[in-house]
Amino acid sequence: AFGVLTGLRVRQLPDYAAALSSAGLLLSEKRRWLGGLLVSELWKVQVSTARDTFPTQRKLSVNY
Repeated sequence: AFGVLTGLRVRQLPDYAAALSSAGLLLSEKRRWLGGLLVSELWKVQVSTARDTFPTQRKLSVNY
């Protein structure tokens, strides 16, 4: 429905989970609403792979 309403031709999301995992992030929480139509994910930095330029307290959230 989103593609029809917006005119976007893209029909699938990129493999963001693989990209975030390879960057040293771990999926910490995932919640679904509206039968999975709305999803929220919380990704956190692994302490062992954290760098000075990417503090361990920083949280990233990807919503789609």
